[in-house]
Amino acid sequence: GVNGLAAEATFKPGTRGSFTVDGRVIADIVQTCVVSLVPVEQHIDETFSVRFVRPQDAPPEPRPGAEV
Repeated sequence: GVNGLAAEATFKPGTRGSFTVDGRVIADIVQTCVVSLVPVEQHIDETFSVRFVRPQDAPPEPRPGAEV
């Protein structure tokens, strides 16, 4: 269950149609333990940063088995 959820984000334009999203997610969740079936509460407070680019500007997909 999700007892609380909040997020904030900032969008920043980049070059060649790209943009970056920086933000923070705060949540209070409850998960059921798969062994004891006891509810386990968890507080999440995480920052994130994601960059979006046009498909033609994205790096090529790595070959299977290639080192990344």
